[in-house]
Amino acid sequence: MNTFLKRLRRSICRRLYFRIGMKLKSSVQSRRAQNIRYWLGSRFVEKCGKNVNFEHGARFNPELNIGDYSGIGVNCLVSGRTYIGNHVMMGPDCIMYSYSHAHDRLDIPMDQQGFEDPTPIHIGD
Repeated sequence: MNTFLKRLRRSICRRLYFRIGMKLKSSVQSRRAQNIRYWLGSRFVEKCGKNVNFEHGARFNPELNIGDYSGIGVNCLVSGRTYIGNHVMMGPDCIMYSYSHAHDRLDIPMDQQGFEDPTPIHIGD
């Protein structure tokens, strides 16, 4: 498959995930919803292991690398480049940012210092 078609497929799966998949019932309520989220999510992230559970309302971006039997909990937000190992369980409403406001100088308010460079998030097995 050429590069254009791969990018197009990833883009379509990402849009479908965020417009439909993440709004489906939780995995406890519907195994079918869980399978649809996995099918869509696994096709637009960098790396997705087997039996991964993207829960209802889980938000993440294409820079995600997630291992086997791991899950992103209900209403979680994972931003930036993130590496999640195998067998990782994430509770509901977790928020992980790979960037923050710069805060090096005390003479300038933090909201006027811009942002630090993003740092990858690593969660082991």
